[in-house]
Amino acid sequence: MPAGTQPTLPTLTRSGIAAMCLTVLLAVLPSVAGTVDVTKSVVREEYVRATVDHVIVVVRDLEEAARRAQDAGFSTKPGRLHANGLHNLHVEFADGTELEFMSLVKLPTDDISRRYQAFLNQGEGPVYLALRTDRIKAVYEAATRLGFSAMEYDYPAWKYLVLSDDSGLSQVFFIQYKVQNDNSGVEHPNRAVGTKMVSVSLGQDASARLKSLLSSAGTSAALEYSTSGQGIQLQAGPQDFAISGVTLCTSTGSGNDEQAGGQLYGLLVEFSSCELTSAPDGGEGRQP
Repeated sequence: MPAGTQPTLPTLTRSGIAAMCLTVLLAVLPSVAGTVDVTKSVVREEYVRATVDHVIVVVRDLEEAARRAQDAGFSTKPGRLHANGLHNLHVEFADGTELEFMSLVKLPTDDISRRYQAFLNQGEGPVYLALRTDRIKAVYEAATRLGFSAMEYDYPAWKYLVLSDDSGLSQVFFIQYKVQNDNSGVEHPNRAVGTKMVSVSLGQDASARLKSLLSSAGTSAALEYSTSGQGIQLQAGPQDFAISGVTLCTSTGSGNDEQAGGQLYGLLVEFSSCELTSAPDGGEGRQP
């Protein structure tokens, strides 16, 4: 979640980060009966659009994180030091998605920084998945209908919504931006241009809750995807939440071979050739 915000959140424990499975492939959130093929689903104007926005990776040393990311062919953008001791670093893509590396450089002073300290105590790796939506109020109302405890926060550049720990979904949050974001000028030596899909491992109960929430919010039991194909694939797992890698979309037409993948702080980074037709609508919001 945005590092500079100050909501009071319950203490979170992270289990099974190593089991997190992120593969950027064109697939959709499975329905209760099985996988929903987005190419066969009917896109309706009243649906709540929910696409991958960014993945937050907690690290101990931002300079080391920048070096590793650059060695993997990414261009990095410095973040800023926040009053609560958090400091971030961005790897932004042309489709508006990003990887955000978060570190704690002094003793935590609020619930958010203490939460990141708890993550670091368990090791480095991905800890949050942010889903971008253009109707965050509908998600909040759906959570209320289902009896989930949800908290919505409104800031000048964005709104975001988090669910309580007892939902098993507190590491998935929703964000809606208020100003246009244009990352079209972002270029990476490895030709990465966006995030196509994130696969997430959830426990059975949390998986059912997420599918119920998205269905009740108007997504017809599946995430609706932007033209760039960003999406989330849900996988059953023994833990409440886990992510582990990322396969990114690379630009086509360059004549180069497929990029080789590798590990980056527990993320299995893979690449797939594809062509993004347009960036998602809305928002800047992620402040440096």
